[in-house]
Amino acid sequence: MKKRKAAWWVALILGALALGVFVARGQAPTPPYHLQAAADLPAPASQTITTPGDTTNTLVRLSIKPAQRQRFVEAIRGVLEPSRQAEGCLVFDVYQQRDDANAFVVYERWADAPAHQRHLATPYTAAFLAQLNGMLAQAPETLEPRDLVMP
Repeated sequence: MKKRKAAWWVALILGALALGVFVARGQAPTPPYHLQAAADLPAPASQTITTPGDTTNTLVRLSIKPAQRQRFVEAIRGVLEPSRQAEGCLVFDVYQQRDDANAFVVYERWADAPAHQRHLATPYTAAFLAQLNGMLAQAPETLEPRDLVMP
């Protein structure tokens, strides 16, 4: 336990020193993505998470061709509400990157892996994914983070 706390403090101190060096040089590091709610889509929504260890989380960054942006917004809008109403859906939100109107992040949180698999097998998800391929400017970036419960 003491080793873990010591390692955490070392990482914190090194990170603070690195940040100080960048700031002193006028080069403060910027996070790769600044997200905001997409103005032309329904607001983010979520449910209370009671068993965080069982959840399946997915973050997908989608870079959309500029000429396909409106088509993408219409297509993802057709998936939002059915996904949010699906059994086991805790979060299904779409964010737009602040500095890129054609970059979106889809954040999904499901009660468990079977709920996520059922969602992927629905007709509305299949229809959306079939449309998506022609709208992408580049391959999607996908993260599947696990819940971390701090003591």
